[in-house]
Amino acid sequence: MEQDATVLASEGDYAQVEIARTPACGGCAEQAACGTAAVGKWLSRRRLEVRVHNPIGALPGDRVVIGISEGALTRASVAAYLVPVLGLLLGAGTAQALLGSGAGEAAVIVGGGAGLAAGLAWLAGFAKRRRRDPAFRAVVLRRVTGLPDRVPVSLTRVV
Repeated sequence: MEQDATVLASEGDYAQVEIARTPACGGCAEQAACGTAAVGKWLSRRRLEVRVHNPIGALPGDRVVIGISEGALTRASVAAYLVPVLGLLLGAGTAQALLGSGAGEAAVIVGGGAGLAAGLAWLAGFAKRRRRDPAFRAVVLRRVTGLPDRVPVSLTRVV
């Protein structure tokens, strides 16, 4: 998975980069009535700053391509989306099974909430464990070619 970025700062083996978000969709004729397209347009105006590993020694103003392993991205996505939902369902199902058919909705809701909380707690631990894992770290892959080598950093900031 690759993304263009602009280096804002460089210190040692790391760089602070700014990524312009791109909308996820935009090819369909129903954009005017689509909530996803509206949210995508709003998010695409926002900039994202990320600290990345910088083995090529990119300097502030450099246009670069950063990347992360597709396997790591897939594992992190599955963990972020699937684990909390499974926790919610397992918690609600466990409450229903333990309390039998006489369980009230409130008990099932509390069980689901507890399962969701457990899933989110696991996810926080997963993120903490992966923070130092090089496979889950974005890295500067190369400088962008065909563009000016450097862009004035002050022009890349959105006020």
